[in-house]
Formats: sequence, structure tokens, C-alpha cells
Amino acid sequence: DKNFYAIDAATGAKRWEFTTRTWINSSPAVVNGIVYFGSNDGKFYALDAKSGEKLWEFKTSFPIESSPAVADGRVYFGSGDYNIYALDAINGTKLWEFYAEGAVSSSPVVSNGILYIGSGGKFFYALHPLNGNLRLRFMSLSPVYSAPAASGDTIYFINSNGVLYAIDGKAKSWPQEHEIKPYWIQLYAFGI
Repeated sequence: DKNFYAIDAATGAKRWEFTTRTWINSSPAVVNGIVYFGSNDGKFYALDAKSGEKLWEFKTSFPIESSPAVADGRVYFGSGDYNIYALDAINGTKLWEFYAEGAVSSSPVVSNGILYIGSGGKFFYALHPLNGNLRLRFMSLSPVYSAPAASGDTIYFINSNGVLYAIDGKAKSWPQEHEIKPYWIQLYAFGI
């Protein structure tokens, strides 16, 4: 119904509501008294958790169905405009964006200092959360709409054909940040 609601957990009574221009498919993240979520109106919102007052909004050009991840003062999400975004969690300033070769409805997860997210372009990405640099681009056989799950150093995700993948989160170094073995350069050049 185009509204975002805050409900009292003890009584079930409505505390406040916030209206967007269209439906909301994104699940919220609540961190340090701020509620973060995206809407199909192409806007990403940050609201005060107590009052529902809008603190800031960030506009993309397509719907946002991705649910956000918040880590280290940054909020991450994907958009239907083929981009993955990192914003300052306090003021909404864009820190970086990464072109994902397909609409992004997958929700990100940050684990062991790496951001993981899938795209409708059949790719699953591992990105540096501070600058958006690509660490890994893994091609699935069909779009990746699901949110990844992390357990230790293993990252799991499912593509739209129901194939479950498990990726070793420590299998590769960041380009230009660590010593890279020659065979990794060849694999990286071919997108493996």
C-alpha cells in the first residue's frame, strides 16, 4: 500500500508510518536508530527509527528491491539500474557505485571485510566495501536474485535455476593490494 510501518513489538500498535510513491519490496535494516530501505519509486530512504522522520533519501533511476546491508558506517544495496551502491550511513552521500551487468535485486552481505552480491546479469560479485573494487566476478548459468549467506570463509548463493554454489571467500587476493601469484593474474584476466 506504498507505506512503511513501524509497529510496537509488545502491543502490535502502529507507532508511525512513512509513505513512498509506490510499493516497497525491500526489507529494512535498522542500525544505530536509523531505518534503511529501498522502494520501487527508485529511492533509498533513511528514517529515524523512533519518529519515522526522513533523515535523507538517495535517488536511483530504477526500482530498488534489494534489501540493504550496513557495515562500518556504510550502507550497501543494489538497484534495477544495474548498479550496486555504497552510501555514507549517516548523511546518504554516495561513496561509490559499481556497474553489475544486470538489474540487482539480490541483497548484499558483508563478511570478513568483503561485500558479496548477485545480479540479474548471471554474475555473482565480491567487492571491496571501501572502494567498490572488484575482487571476484563469478558467472552463474542463470540470474542471481537470492541474497548470499556467509558461514566462516564460505559464501553460499542460489541462482534462479535453483543451483546452490559455495565460494571460498579467501581464494583470491585484491589486485594491487597484495602479492598476486602469476596464475591468479591469468584467472583474473579471464573473469574466473
